[in-house]
Amino acid sequence: MKNNIFIFIALFWLNITSHSLHAQIIDVCGTDSIVLETANYQYGTIQWQKSKNMETWTYIPNAHNFQYNFLPEESMYYRAVAKFPDCPPSYSDISYVQMPPVANAGFDRVISGNQVKLYANIEDGAAGLWTVLEGNGGTFEYNNKPYSTFSGTDSLYVLEWKLTNACGFTTDTIEIRFRELNLADNIAIIDTTDTILSTYEDLVDGIHIVTFSEPVPQITESTLLINVNSNGFFRKVDSFSVSGNTYTMFTSQATLEDLIEDGAIDLAQILDFETLSETAKISNNYQQLSQLPTRAELLSKPEFAPGNIHFYKIGERINRTGHPDNELSFSRSEEGATKISVNLPYPNLIEYGSFKAGVAGEYTFQPNLVADFDYTYWSGVKHIRFGSSNAIEEKSLGLEMEASQGISVPEQEFEIISITKDYIIILGYVPVLVSVNLTIDGKFTAGVNATIDMSYMLEERNNINAYIEYKNQSWGYTYNKTGNSELNFDWSMTGEIEQTFSIGPKISFTVFRFLGPYLDLKLNQKMGVCVNQDTDWKVEADLSAGLTLGAAATVIGHELVDISRTWNRPFYNYSFPHNLNIYSGNNQTYIPGEPLEFNPRIRVLSNRGLTLPVARVKFVPKNGGYVSDSIVLASSIGLAGTVWTPGDSLKSELEVSVLDCEGNHIENSPLIITAYADTTCYESSLAVSVEQIDSIIRPVAHLGVPPYLYAENGDNFLEDIPEIVFDYETLYTFSVKDEQGCVATINHTVPNPCVGSNLSMNVEIVDDELTVEPQGGEPPYIYAVNQDPFTSAIPSFPAVPGETYAITVKDALECEFTISESIPFPCDGLILSLQTDESSITAIAIGGNPPYLFSIGDTLNFSTNNLFENLGFGTYTVYAKDSEGCVSFQVAD
Repeated sequence: MKNNIFIFIALFWLNITSHSLHAQIIDVCGTDSIVLETANYQYGTIQWQKSKNMETWTYIPNAHNFQYNFLPEESMYYRAVAKFPDCPPSYSDISYVQMPPVANAGFDRVISGNQVKLYANIEDGAAGLWTVLEGNGGTFEYNNKPYSTFSGTDSLYVLEWKLTNACGFTTDTIEIRFRELNLADNIAIIDTTDTILSTYEDLVDGIHIVTFSEPVPQITESTLLINVNSNGFFRKVDSFSVSGNTYTMFTSQATLEDLIEDGAIDLAQILDFETLSETAKISNNYQQLSQLPTRAELLSKPEFAPGNIHFYKIGERINRTGHPDNELSFSRSEEGATKISVNLPYPNLIEYGSFKAGVAGEYTFQPNLVADFDYTYWSGVKHIRFGSSNAIEEKSLGLEMEASQGISVPEQEFEIISITKDYIIILGYVPVLVSVNLTIDGKFTAGVNATIDMSYMLEERNNINAYIEYKNQSWGYTYNKTGNSELNFDWSMTGEIEQTFSIGPKISFTVFRFLGPYLDLKLNQKMGVCVNQDTDWKVEADLSAGLTLGAAATVIGHELVDISRTWNRPFYNYSFPHNLNIYSGNNQTYIPGEPLEFNPRIRVLSNRGLTLPVARVKFVPKNGGYVSDSIVLASSIGLAGTVWTPGDSLKSELEVSVLDCEGNHIENSPLIITAYADTTCYESSLAVSVEQIDSIIRPVAHLGVPPYLYAENGDNFLEDIPEIVFDYETLYTFSVKDEQGCVATINHTVPNPCVGSNLSMNVEIVDDELTVEPQGGEPPYIYAVNQDPFTSAIPSFPAVPGETYAITVKDALECEFTISESIPFPCDGLILSLQTDESSITAIAIGGNPPYLFSIGDTLNFSTNNLFENLGFGTYTVYAKDSEGCVSFQVAD
C-alpha cells in the first residue's frame, strides 16, 4: 500500500517578481510518493521546476498542473512558477525533498605499514561517522570526515562508514589488511658516483657496463640492479664478467615480484606527497629528503632501517602545448584529499583550414586513487587493485567553433597541458624510482556544411567509483558514476554540422620507467545541428563519460603488457526543439468578431526544459477567424504569440505547430488552443483536475459556479462524472462546464509505473538449493515458477542439474520481472574467458571436454558461434557448455 505525502505550498501572487534564497523552505523525506500543490490560478500557466543547489533551476517536463505527483529518486529542491500574459512570473515557496543517504566506504585495502588513506562518500545534509567493527585498537585522523587516515596495531580491521540525515541512515564497511613489507637483500644500487659505460644499443640488448665507486656492491648471477639516476632502470643480472671495479652484466627485466618477497605497496601515495600535512608526513614516516643519498649513505645511516619511508623529489616537467597561461596545480581539499586543478583562462585553439575551435574554463579532479600491489613469496602476485574511490570531478568548460565555409575535419588529437613528477621512494634502504604524469588532452572531429559561429558551456559535477582488480588469477572490473550536468548553447548558423569532442585527464604511474597503472577519464560529446533557410531547427546533443583503467609495462625498445578496461556511459541528451507548452491565453471567452483580451502564447522547449531563440512557430485558426501573424519567431526565452480573433459563434480552436529542419512536427506538435464564445466567463475561476483511484481516473471541478456538467473530449456535457478505466500512456481529455456555461479543459496521461522500473531479483544456488531474492520495485511481491499460479511464498527448492526454471516476480504495481535459470551439470575444469570491445564479446573456452557451445543471456540457445556483435551498453552473461553438458559462465560489463 503506497502512502502519499501531501504538502501544500502557498503561491505568492503578483507582489513577488523573483525568487529569494531566503524564502521559506519546507523539508520532507522522500521515502514514498510526493504530491506538491499550489493555489489555483486563472489566466496563467503553472510550470514546476527542480534544482540541486537553489541556483540553477530546470523545468520538469509535462509538469503543468497545480498538483505535481512523483516518486523521488534523489534529494532535490522543488518550486512552482506561475506565468501570466502581461505580468512578471510568481514563484512558490521551495520544498526540499530529501532522501535517506547512501553510504559508500570505498574499496577494501591491502597495504604495508600501519596506516591507510580512507576515501568514503559524503552527501549534502548528511553527517558521517567512522567506527571500528573488528580489530584491536586503531585510531582515525578524523572519525567524522569521509577522507581520513586510519592507524592500526592489528593485522586485520573491518571499518564502518555511517551516513545520517533527517530521513535515516545507511552504513557500508571495508576490510583493511596491514602487511609487513619484506624486500630482497640481493640488491646493487647504481648512484651518481658510478660511471655507466653502456651504449644505447647495449641497453636495448640488456648489457649494462658499470664502473662502481667505493663501496663496490657484491654482484652475483641473481643480483637486482637499481639505477637511481634520472634515466633509472631495474634489471636482474643473469651473468657477468669483471675487470677491477668495472662489471659487464648481461641482464633481463626485473619485476616488483623480484624486489618484494612479501608484503604490499601503494603506488598512489605519490600523489599525496606534496599535499600531506606536516603531521601526516611524520605519522606516516614520509620523511622528505633535501638531497638523494649515495649508496654508502643508504647502507650505513640508521634512518634508512627497514620500516622507514623517505622520498626525494627529483623534479617536475610542465609542457604547455596549448595556451601559455594554462595552469595545473596540486592542492589539499578541506576534507584532506589531494585535488588537481586545471585553469584554462583563454581558448586553446584547434585549427584546420577555415575551421577553428577553442576550449576554455576550469577543471578540478579529486582522484582518490588506490593502487595496491600485494605479493607473497610463495605465490607471487596475490592481489592488484587500481582505481578511484568516491572520486569527485567538476568541470566548467566552454567550447567555441567557427567556420566560414563547408569543411570536413578528420580526427584531431590535441594536448592542452601536462606535468610529470619524478620521485625516489626509499623503502628502508632500497630506492624505488616512481613517476606520475598528468595530461589534459582530447580529440575533435567535425563535418561542416554551414557558416557557423557557435559556443556552448558545460557545467558538470560527478562522483566516480571504478577499479580494475587482479584476484584469484583473473581480472575483474567495477564502475559506477553519479552526477548532474547542464549544457547551454549560443550560436548563429545556416546549414548543418556533425561534431564530436572529447577532453579530460590521464593520470599514469611508472615504476623504474617501465611498469605502472594509468587512469584516462574523458568527457565525450557528439552533436548534430541543422538550420534551413526558413529558420527551422534541429539540434541533437549527447554527452557520455569514458573511463579507462589499465596497467602497462614497457622497457627500452619493447612493450611487455598493456591490460585495460574502458567504460562509456551516456549521461546527458539534449534535443531542441522538442515540445511545446501553452504559456498563456488558453480557455478564454470572447465576443464573436473581437480579438481575445489576452494574446495566446506558447513556449518552445528542449527535452531539458531549456529554450533557444528563433524557433519558427506557425498559428492557424481552425474555425474561421484570423490571426495578426501566422508565422512568429520565438523570442530569446522561447516565447511566441499572436493576436487571435476567433471566428466561430460557440467554440474556436487555434492550431500551433513547430517543424524541425527536416519538415517533421516536433513531439507534441500541432497543439490546440481553445476559446469559448461567452461573455459571462471572462473572469471565471473555473478549473479542473484529475483524480486517480486505483485503476480509475475522473475529472474534479474546482471553483467557478456550481453545479457542474462533465464531458470527455469536450463533447456531450452530462451531469454524471465520467469514470474511465485507464490505459497507461494514453491521452485523455476532460472538460467541465459550470452554471454560467464556462468551460475548463485538461489533458491527462497516466504514466506507466513499470517503464523504468528497477524491479529485479537474484537467483542463487546454495548447497544445491535454488533461492530467490527480489530487489527494487514496490513490495509486497508474489512469485510464479514455470507458469504456475502466483503465490506470496518465496520459491526455494532443490536445484536439479539439467532442469530449467522460469521464475517470475510481480510487485504491488503489477510490474513483472522473469529469469530463466538452467541448472548446469557439475563441471570439472571447464574455464570460460571473455574478450570485449565497445560493441562485441568474444568467448574463449578451455578445459572440460570439447567441442564447446556458447550462449549469451540464457542457457537455452547454445550454438558454436563464440562471437556476439552489435551489443549496446549493458551487462551481459555469457555461457559455455562442453560435450558432457558442463556449463561455465562469465559476466561482461
